[in-house]
Amino acid sequence: MPKGFVRVPTGIPGLDDLMNGGFIKGTTCLVVGETGTGKTLFGIQYIYDGLRRGERCMIVSLEESIESLLADAKNFNWDLEKYIKEGKLFMVHKDPFELTDIVGLLEKEIDDKKISRLLIDSISVLGVYFKDPFEIRKQIYKLVSVLNNLGCTSLIIGEVIDNKMSRFGVEEFVVDTVIRLSRSDVEIAPYLLKIIKMRRSAHSRATHKFEISDDGIRIVS
Repeated sequence: MPKGFVRVPTGIPGLDDLMNGGFIKGTTCLVVGETGTGKTLFGIQYIYDGLRRGERCMIVSLEESIESLLADAKNFNWDLEKYIKEGKLFMVHKDPFELTDIVGLLEKEIDDKKISRLLIDSISVLGVYFKDPFEIRKQIYKLVSVLNNLGCTSLIIGEVIDNKMSRFGVEEFVVDTVIRLSRSDVEIAPYLLKIIKMRRSAHSRATHKFEISDDGIRIVS
């Protein structure tokens, strides 16, 4: 295990123990799964953990409205509006049909506002704006490269289509960490999590059960 990396807690109880202390600071994680596996909740919980630690965070939603995300957070008693008023949380909703240079937008915003944690939900809708597969892959590669260079610890949400790890076939290769969420047929623990890869870090390679309660997501030991 390489030494000297600063770790960023995930905010998911039990998960940091599976990845040697959390995400490596300044890297990008892709969280993928089918609909209904808790991907957006995972992302909000990660951001909320950063806010409670005094960090400046940003959520970029390419699907749900800001009002919808705020309502989702309130279901778990996470008061995101408080942090918006304090100037610690910045929320941006971009219509994918009006998307232009998302990379340039984020680069300026993250640098100007000194953002340390970023959530993008979801990368899959880039296909609405960029029709050419090569252009989509180029934009994703550029996005991850810019985020890592800025030192922002980012979490990107993606979708699993036909059991493939990503919609565009490039996301899992350019990011540093990939976490797969899925559903189980077992009623007592219906959700499963697996860390598919994590560059420069030891991590669990097993599939772990997790649950969603009033407090959010937690790994079931």
